[in-house]
Amino acid sequence: MIKSIRDIPADATSAFQYCSGQELNRHFALLTKVPKALMNAYPNSDAVARKDHLAAVIDFWSTKRPDSILPNHCPTTVRLTLDYAEYEPMARNWWILKHALVDCGAGIHLFSTTDELAGHLELAENEKPTYTFVEHSRIPSAQMRAFVAQRHLAHPSTIDGRKWHYRAYVLAVGRLRVFVYCEMLALLAGAAYAPPWEGASLKASLTNMTLQDDEAVERLQSRRDFWTGVDEFDDAWKEAVFGQICGVVAEVFRGAANTMGDRFVTLDKCFELFAVDFMMDEDGVAWLLEVNETPAFYESPVAGPIAVRLMESVVEVAMGHMNGDRESRKGVRDMVEVLDETVNLGKGDIIEILPKELR
Repeated sequence: MIKSIRDIPADATSAFQYCSGQELNRHFALLTKVPKALMNAYPNSDAVARKDHLAAVIDFWSTKRPDSILPNHCPTTVRLTLDYAEYEPMARNWWILKHALVDCGAGIHLFSTTDELAGHLELAENEKPTYTFVEHSRIPSAQMRAFVAQRHLAHPSTIDGRKWHYRAYVLAVGRLRVFVYCEMLALLAGAAYAPPWEGASLKASLTNMTLQDDEAVERLQSRRDFWTGVDEFDDAWKEAVFGQICGVVAEVFRGAANTMGDRFVTLDKCFELFAVDFMMDEDGVAWLLEVNETPAFYESPVAGPIAVRLMESVVEVAMGHMNGDRESRKGVRDMVEVLDETVNLGKGDIIEILPKELR
């Protein structure tokens, strides 16, 4: 096991890198230092991972393709940039305000009027510097200027009376093949659901696990296996949900690669794992919430084993790609290929990427 790119032997002919998100920017030289190499991140995947860019991708792609499935599976999302100008009035519907660059449920607010929106944005100007993005460095939320306001799904399906979403794991490989892992997690809110006009709390309205402590998550079984731990819905319903997910994922990644290539830089020597969150409404329609880079894995009786099996499949598919063998994967069973844009995208024009210290 080699922990630094500087330790790779000069005569190495192949190298496979899998490291944490905090270390990725220091290791892109691997792509050019070794003839046959593969690493677990693209140079840029903001087009899917940044909430404002993802909203733009969906708008661009859907506008040019009226028959796209995305408008029927992506909540209306308005991109906002925090400034000192007045905001246009909105109709009285319920929306969720999110930082475009922040995850883990931080800085999320519900609103239905422009006064409430303005109040939340003014609050963001004065919040304490709590968001950490790079090691030993903190960025105050007042410097976070990009937001999205996403139409709130006021009538979601519920489990045990609680709002929930499901997390799909999506593997993007090379330039560009996309796979959806068959196993998924169901993630439940920490309190019984009530619509926002009845004064519901964020704890009841949001399903992000960071809003619940570990003891509550285990006691309330807030993490469940989608296929075996959700008894409210039958297998046919779950298969239909999974089919919707595969279709939406394929369309989103195709749209990102073809409309915002500078923000979704796909290289043949790269692969990346994403966690894609969906919510089901009471009519059985799957709605895309967001795409997360370097997803968190949970050490729990349900999520832990799923993560282990997922990583085995990810490594197997990735190694098959690095070795030029498209078929030698167990993933026929647990990784479903939903997109292959290899021919349409052609060869990338990026020759090398080097960290600053090696330039």
